[in-house]
Amino acid sequence: MDPTAPSTQVNSQERHHRPRMVSGKGNGNGQPSQVFLCQPRQDGHFRTMDGRGPATGGNVEQEKQAIEYAHVDAANDNVDNEMGKVSTHDEFTLKEQRKIIRRIDRRLVVTVGAMYCVSLMDRTNMSAANIAGMSVELDLHGYRYNIANLVFFIPYIIFQPPSTILVRKIGPRFHLAGITLFWGAVMIGMGFVKNFSQLAGMRVILGVLEAGFFPSCVYLLSTWYTRYEVGKRYSLFYLLGCVASAFSGILAYGLMQLNGRENLTGWRWIFIIEGVLTCALAIGCYWLLVDFPDSKRTSWSFLGARERQWVVDRIQKDRGDSVVPPFNLKKFLGGGADWKIWAYAMIFFNTTTMSYALAYTLPIILMGNMGFSVGAAQCLVAPPYAFAGIIMFLTGYYGDKFRMRGPIIVFNMILCLIGLPIMGWHKDAAVRYFGVFLVTAGANSNIPATMSFQANNVRGQWKRAFCSATLVGFGGIGGIVGSLVFREQDKLTGYKPGMYTCIACSLLTIILVMLCDLDFRRQNKLADEGKKTLESHDHVAFFHVNDVHAHLDQFAKSGADCVDASKGCYGGYARILSKVKELRGQHPDHLWLNAGDEFQGTLFYSFYGGEKIAQTVNQLGFDAMTLGNHEWDGGDAALGEFLQNLTFPVVSCNVKSNYESLNKTIKDYHIFEEHSLAVIGVTTETTKSISNVGNGTVFLDPITAVQNSIYDIRNNTEIKRIVALTHVGYDVDQELAQKTEGLSLIIGGHSHTLLGDMANAKGKYPTIVKDRGGNEVFIVTSYRWGEYIGYIDMTFDEDGRALAYHGAPVHMDNTTTLDEELQKQIVSWRAPFEEYAAEVIGETVHELDQTTCQQKDCLLGQVLGDAMLEYRLNQTGNEHQRPSFAIVNAGGIRATIDAGNITRGEVLTAFPFGNAVVELTFQGSDLRKILEGCVSRVNQFNQNKVTSWFQVSDGVEIKYNPTKSPGSMLSAVTIGGKSLDDASEYRIAAPGLPCTA
Repeated sequence: MDPTAPSTQVNSQERHHRPRMVSGKGNGNGQPSQVFLCQPRQDGHFRTMDGRGPATGGNVEQEKQAIEYAHVDAANDNVDNEMGKVSTHDEFTLKEQRKIIRRIDRRLVVTVGAMYCVSLMDRTNMSAANIAGMSVELDLHGYRYNIANLVFFIPYIIFQPPSTILVRKIGPRFHLAGITLFWGAVMIGMGFVKNFSQLAGMRVILGVLEAGFFPSCVYLLSTWYTRYEVGKRYSLFYLLGCVASAFSGILAYGLMQLNGRENLTGWRWIFIIEGVLTCALAIGCYWLLVDFPDSKRTSWSFLGARERQWVVDRIQKDRGDSVVPPFNLKKFLGGGADWKIWAYAMIFFNTTTMSYALAYTLPIILMGNMGFSVGAAQCLVAPPYAFAGIIMFLTGYYGDKFRMRGPIIVFNMILCLIGLPIMGWHKDAAVRYFGVFLVTAGANSNIPATMSFQANNVRGQWKRAFCSATLVGFGGIGGIVGSLVFREQDKLTGYKPGMYTCIACSLLTIILVMLCDLDFRRQNKLADEGKKTLESHDHVAFFHVNDVHAHLDQFAKSGADCVDASKGCYGGYARILSKVKELRGQHPDHLWLNAGDEFQGTLFYSFYGGEKIAQTVNQLGFDAMTLGNHEWDGGDAALGEFLQNLTFPVVSCNVKSNYESLNKTIKDYHIFEEHSLAVIGVTTETTKSISNVGNGTVFLDPITAVQNSIYDIRNNTEIKRIVALTHVGYDVDQELAQKTEGLSLIIGGHSHTLLGDMANAKGKYPTIVKDRGGNEVFIVTSYRWGEYIGYIDMTFDEDGRALAYHGAPVHMDNTTTLDEELQKQIVSWRAPFEEYAAEVIGETVHELDQTTCQQKDCLLGQVLGDAMLEYRLNQTGNEHQRPSFAIVNAGGIRATIDAGNITRGEVLTAFPFGNAVVELTFQGSDLRKILEGCVSRVNQFNQNKVTSWFQVSDGVEIKYNPTKSPGSMLSAVTIGGKSLDDASEYRIAAPGLPCTA
């Protein structure tokens, strides 16, 4: 039975409850018709890349999750008010998806790549300026040139972590364009320095400004692409940087020809012109840059809102962290506890040591070690970098295609190991120049390969931000070391110390990759065997359903059997199973929960009891279920038999029974170790009075029982994430949240409440209230009959509190396919009662609506009340023995009867409880208390809550004032035109079930 929603407020202080007289058809005999009435979840693990791609089988290889953070409701374009859809994955064809990705490539990769071109030129043009006369003019004797290079990296390393945080706060457009503009100005200033001190100072400022550029670009790219797309984009991004390196020498050679103009030497023009180009590019890129895909801005000129949402959804599906949670310093720094972060950083350090060593000294090596002229050395820098760009793109392409990361890095290092001895010690200069090609290609293509390696194996926005900052920070240290690798005094030895250093870096990189690879394989094997969960999960996706009431098959909007698909078919467990399979594939870290009341509502229960329901819900593979009041309609023994057939946990902390079959199957809570989460169940305490509960079963106060369970979990386990799975009703759920402490989420049922953005919704999904400690508790429920599946993806903090969420109810309409195998079973179960249910027993001109029966007078309630009176009259055959009126609990009216022919199945669906019509005699004073309890929702005999609204037959008028306190709301009662007399006796017709309960 369902508690009603709060009554609609009216301006008048009086409310009237006055049914109209409605004529209804009987069964042809002058009388109204009498009513007789798991597969285990596959845990998805976040897979590490072992260099060979993920293993196959189950959900283990699917690194897919879903989340949206910071208490942001689902995007408007992604949640239809009627349909409640949350998925955009299938909105675009494969061809359209490719076009979207190409547009993102052109706008994002090309823009940040162009900016990286000038970044790399501005960072490494020191070598070109040096051989163009800077060392002579500024007296850079001894180590001064190396120091001028080195001081850049000190602030470059220090300011990277805060800059990575800052880009999330102010957005990439302001951040990247702003720092590019400022460092362009610094570059111009470097063209006017007078001495070593000024040069070193400008290099320090340049290091501060450029600190956030590279990690921010890497981070930005990772938020727009899936893990097996980002490798090519990193390669293309860095390839553009190689283009800068390749042509910076040629550009520098051209700018050197300005020597003497405006009384400035050629090396100064290198800085000035490149600085001007940088400033111009910064201004243009401000308008071209895009923000993160989860930003408040939902569309750009090149990408619509639906397309942007598709990008977010696919990142969620691939990696599960498409949108950033609120900044948490502990979580940010906590990334450092993972040793792999430092392994990636060390690999990057080795790589950048070699690449910076080449960038700073290659023209010098070409002149001093290979005998080329200044002009030739400037120009001969280009071909090796062009070759490096080709290798970079090819390794990125095939790395993504074949899902390889570690082997690509090893391949790059082998190129270096082959090229370094050739470059350093071969007698022929041309052959040594060939060695430059191999080393340049291996070192530079390894930069995007390493970025892809870490991006594939790090989950969580702030952990990836920390990893990016650490990675590039170590890259900065590599820049410091790289500036000292090829020293002037080692020229005569063929730069042996530098060559040995680079060889050691290559070998160490191979060793680190192999260690990571072995560890990844070990962890993946344990995950495949179910012995380990890879990485801690800070969020869980919850799918939930409640109050299905035996609607195993799809139904019409009214709740009756769906016979005309063109008018809309809804729900049905075959449809739900199909959707849940899809959701499970998208969200490996999930729980699929049932909030009770599987029993009572269609002939599937009336005919089979709980047998077919048990078979069905087992196939649905619920992770846990709580019990509704209707689970007791068949008594404790029947419920016990049902529970023994289930393959998943059943929880209800306030149900205590001495029936063995109940006691051994119903637990207070269940702990899901893989999610570090507990689910507490609770059932409405009114079950004892509204269902067929035996004397050996009691229902404790829900609030006290839940709080005691929270204490038990906290005192005996390390679990901090606690969810309540309830069947107490939406209003009581809110009270439960307010009067307890320790819950993060309440998934409810019982009241058939629709939450969401739909026009007829009773509240928001989720509804957020504060517990007694002032913490937010999220409340969700998913209407009735399986017309909706609830979906909410929760992010938890270290204390188990709700940090963020994403989700909305998913409408189970014709657009969702049916699971064919389950649907065949359900249809076959219909056969024994199909003909009986299809028999026409009456007709109605008007739709007999049930949807408002719990709030006010409803036509179906009026018809039922009048029919009950007529039924008693036909039984007695004496008008004088006719009851004074009929009263019906609105919770016993379960479905609308459509206009047209009325079938026996429709009647049994609308009134499924097997009630007989009984007569009760009351003293007028007691009847007044009963009616007062009905309007005030408080039983005037025992002060218990009244959980259902009511309907009465014709000839009864009830006035009440809802603003008064319970016990004083009833103003007047008129029966048959006469005021209720406290001293008189009244005979009332009523349904038997609530009367006997």
